[in-house]
Amino acid sequence: MVKFSIREASRKGFTLIELLVVIAIISVLMGLLLPAVQKVREAANRSKCMNNLRQIGLALHMYHDAHRVFPPGYISRLLPDGTEAGPGWGWLAHCLPFVEEENLYRAIDFRVGIVDPRHAWARTRKIGLFMCPSDNDVNLIDIRDHDGNVITQAAPSNYIGVFGYGEMELPGDGPFYRNSRTRMADVVDGTSSTLFVGERSRWKLADATWVGAVPESALWSNVPTAGHPHEHASAAYVLGHAGEEGEIHTPNFQPPHPGDFHSPHPHGGNFLYGDGSVRFLKDSIDPLIFRALVSIKGGEVIPEDY
Repeated sequence: MVKFSIREASRKGFTLIELLVVIAIISVLMGLLLPAVQKVREAANRSKCMNNLRQIGLALHMYHDAHRVFPPGYISRLLPDGTEAGPGWGWLAHCLPFVEEENLYRAIDFRVGIVDPRHAWARTRKIGLFMCPSDNDVNLIDIRDHDGNVITQAAPSNYIGVFGYGEMELPGDGPFYRNSRTRMADVVDGTSSTLFVGERSRWKLADATWVGAVPESALWSNVPTAGHPHEHASAAYVLGHAGEEGEIHTPNFQPPHPGDFHSPHPHGGNFLYGDGSVRFLKDSIDPLIFRALVSIKGGEVIPEDY
């Protein structure tokens, strides 16, 4: 018959010091493991984001093959007083048939404005291809006027067309702007040296939508420390620029401006070139080189190692 005492049984447990040591070891291991897991996850997200842009690039080229021009940045009539009358549908909306969204495309009457009640379903349709996996905010966006009042809601996007440089109310020197009809032959600088699409992070900067530019809307920043509270251009919902008034805004520019390119990925962002290739541009890129990349016929000489 085996006999044991309570004292002997108690020796089989952990002492407080041993327990604290184990907890400390586990904490150190978790501290080492979590950054590695996050790094792997971000690498996978960045790769998925690049693939999204490649698919968008293919759609742009298919659109060009079908129409002999790239889609307009957005379509809008301009009234004599300079205000836009819509309808406002953007470049990604025109690409819907080429990203397997034919039914959604057919639900849109491109002659009628975005805010028309008939487009309630279409303008709020979320499309996974248009979302970067590193941006966790997939909620509908509030499209606001210059006073901050909500005009309507629309589906989000993380990919915006390249306007070029300058105020987005005017024609840009990039491939996309109001009523643009850019042809492949117009990209004099070469499609491999011209940016067509870039990223904008909702939680790091401001909203964007695949739907288009609602007339008389203004893009408000989602970041309290932004350089400007809102961008005075409805175009900024679908387009991005490289700055204006003598200041070049590189990716992830500080202080952030709502109309800029800003990525959820650290240290830079993904960009689609006119030839369909995708490249990660660091936010430390030379401003003059970035300025050259956003124009279609600036005539600049761009080094290979930028």
